[in-house]
Amino acid sequence: ELFNLSYELAQKLKDCKGTYVLVMLPKGPKQVVAVMAVLMAGKAYVPLDIENPISRKTRIFSNLHSDAMITLQELENEAKEIGAYKIFYPVLDTKENYNPIDYVSTSKFDDIAYVIFTSGSTGMPKGVVIPHKGVINTILDINRRFSVGETDRTLGLSNLNFDLSVYDIFGMLVCGGAVVTLQEEDRRNPEKWMVLMEKFHVTVWNSVPAFMQMMMEYLKGDTDGSLLELKLVLLSGDRIPCELPNEIRNYAAQIQVVGLGGATEASIWS
Repeated sequence: ELFNLSYELAQKLKDCKGTYVLVMLPKGPKQVVAVMAVLMAGKAYVPLDIENPISRKTRIFSNLHSDAMITLQELENEAKEIGAYKIFYPVLDTKENYNPIDYVSTSKFDDIAYVIFTSGSTGMPKGVVIPHKGVINTILDINRRFSVGETDRTLGLSNLNFDLSVYDIFGMLVCGGAVVTLQEEDRRNPEKWMVLMEKFHVTVWNSVPAFMQMMMEYLKGDTDGSLLELKLVLLSGDRIPCELPNEIRNYAAQIQVVGLGGATEASIWS
């Protein structure tokens, strides 16, 4: 179903000007459909954080020589103000039966997969351009190194404009696993995280250390909480507090805790 929904949107994107399609969506499954569709159309996706000021979004859009954006219908006016005049809406309609699609990717290893813009804390935001080969190399290495496969599931905590989300989505999908998506309002709610993790049997955690610290604080007050199904914790993007790995293991001794690092230019991690 995901493949078909993405393919239907991809057909509409093919005639768009240029290489890039901007994606301005809140957290949720529509983000997955959108980025899949962009890549299936042979283009590169550029995520915009819906919480960023419109001046930043407009600056990013104007640098890309693009005319297309995927967003929600209720954000159409803002999309037009930013500069998009081809606006597309991802759908999640499911059907009882889908016919197999004869799809062959036209993307090459050196083609651009996505562009992540820096925070701009040292000046103007700069777009970091990542080719398919960089992402493929990272994902295959991580999945082989830590035996991530079709029985695994991860909780998609990271924003789409932060490159940890690339592994959440594509790291899982390429090996037949699943990403459990959050709604925007639950992004900083560890109680909701725990409900989703238990319901959908999440086995892989991938986030900045601060999110795991929030989970640890929540578990201290929840006598029934556990992380028994988690097998792998990937922490990156910031300093890992020395006590955090042992705190995690208090809730599940079998967990492998891994500290990762790498600039956005390194295709998530190096």
